[in-house]
Amino acid sequence: MQVKKVVNTVKKSFISLDPPPEPSSVVVVKRKYSSLARDLNYKKRVTWFDMSPELPVAVVEYIGSYPTNTNVHGNAKHISAPYRRTTTQQKTAIRKGWKNNKSPKEIREGGEQSKS
Repeated sequence: MQVKKVVNTVKKSFISLDPPPEPSSVVVVKRKYSSLARDLNYKKRVTWFDMSPELPVAVVEYIGSYPTNTNVHGNAKHISAPYRRTTTQQKTAIRKGWKNNKSPKEIREGGEQSKS
């Protein structure tokens, strides 16, 4: 059995608590910090308390304002439009087009002709 020493941390000095508190009365506070890659002034801080798994408690704080500018996606060098995911309707049309032996150009244009 591992024995843990309970201490109170004050400016990097450890003060032993005597007698140690009951484990059920100890609250552990954890934090995670992150910032947005395209704007380092927009930051997020998540603070949560490890009290019990039945009662999860977290506080999410955002510092700064969300940037309105958009960046190009990935390795794009000559595109100024922001990245957009393929919609579900487009994916369905692509699947149907490949099943009907259509070329990529026909699928994009919505043509009804199949490859010969």
